[in-house]
Amino acid sequence: MQSITVTIGRNVPARHADAAIKDGLAVKGIGADRTVLTDRAWADFTDRVLDALKNFESQVNGIDDTWTEIHNGVGEWEGVLEESRKVTIFFQNPEQANLDYPVAKLKRELLSIRTGYYQDAVAIVIGESNLI
Repeated sequence: MQSITVTIGRNVPARHADAAIKDGLAVKGIGADRTVLTDRAWADFTDRVLDALKNFESQVNGIDDTWTEIHNGVGEWEGVLEESRKVTIFFQNPEQANLDYPVAKLKRELLSIRTGYYQDAVAIVIGESNLI
């Protein structure tokens, strides 16, 4: 079983805060000196990551038995706590298709997505998952 997990965070770095607020994607956080994505932008950000993973899936011949999971948590970026979300796709690759090109395309798409939501980075982990 293979998996790809993309981790995203909700805070907007201070240097992008004004632009994100002006674009309607962010608001000042309650009780904190930080800026966070609005509820709508947070949901849209997640949906865009899910779409990117589905695009990846559609580009690889032989992938079957896929499913996705979303997990919410708390992370830390540059010493500031923030809501975080892990979006994971699990899949079988029985034909052992070469994933290099689809993964490179996925990374380019994630770069575009994270830029659109004023994020410094998103994390991606690609590997094997073992069901025990």
